[in-house]
Amino acid sequence: MGGFGFVKMTIFEQSESKSHYRCFKRLFWIFSHVKKVSSRVQSHLEKNPAATYKTASMRNLLVLLAASLLLCQCNSLQYTGTAPNPPLTKLAIVKNTKLHMSGMQPEVVKQVQEMGIATTLVDVPPATNEPYLTFTANWAWDLAMYLRYFKAELHQGGQVTGSVEYKTSGSDMSKFGHTDAKIRPMLRKLILGENPPPKPRAPAASMR
Repeated sequence: MGGFGFVKMTIFEQSESKSHYRCFKRLFWIFSHVKKVSSRVQSHLEKNPAATYKTASMRNLLVLLAASLLLCQCNSLQYTGTAPNPPLTKLAIVKNTKLHMSGMQPEVVKQVQEMGIATTLVDVPPATNEPYLTFTANWAWDLAMYLRYFKAELHQGGQVTGSVEYKTSGSDMSKFGHTDAKIRPMLRKLILGENPPPKPRAPAASMR
């Protein structure tokens, strides 16, 4: 998979390390609880050897807990800098010819234009003090294609004024979904300073 373009490997590796640390921490917490539940159920079964149906219950419980390990979300989303002030009215976007998906570049341009910002596609960064955007992305396959990595940077005056970097791992089930919907809140946060809407909470499970 190509398309890492402007990625700085030092930042990428730091992000990857933090993401893996959070994931392993969560996995350790789940594993410790699996062991506790397993020990308690096994102790109860030893006291009630005739209750064979409970053995199946224990196995089902352990299967569910083990499945939760696979659903462990391990991702990283980092922002640096602040949104431009005053807000941008025009923005140059540097072409990225190394992208695996040809539709990514038009989508980035479209989303910036939807913010009310006039865009110009350029082959190289402008030599003037004009603000410009660089971006890169990478995809992976796991039953379906998903956005594995995305990074966008705002530049002005030869400096990076803001950036967003997203990375997900194979064990994060929220990785699936349309790329346009995933990058939209990132770009709006980067360029407009708009915070993404909170994710809706799942309804509480009924005890009946």
